[in-house]
Amino acid sequence: MNPELVLWSRVLLQAIWDLAGIKLKMPKSEAPRLQRRTRAWFDSRDTSPGSFIWICHILSLDPATVRRHVLTKKAEELEALITRHALARDAQREREGEAGVTAEPELSEAV
Repeated sequence: MNPELVLWSRVLLQAIWDLAGIKLKMPKSEAPRLQRRTRAWFDSRDTSPGSFIWICHILSLDPATVRRHVLTKKAEELEALITRHALARDAQREREGEAGVTAEPELSEAV
């Protein structure tokens, strides 16, 4: 996978983690504010570089579909979704290691 696509898929993944309160490196008291800001980022209609819609387009994802899948799930469901993505990525890396090729699985597989 193109390094730029890997970068933007990880930005989207980090936003999902932030929304779910997963892997936060801050005091728990600050988490609700981050989650509100992250929800606003997902809800935004902005199309400038780095915006949710822009990232979805770069990754060939439908923003409305991603929003529906992410914003309607509870934190536990998001964590399970991310875990499935991580497991798929690890399995793919293992297979590619055997073949001598490396790539990232599509985030769309997880969302």
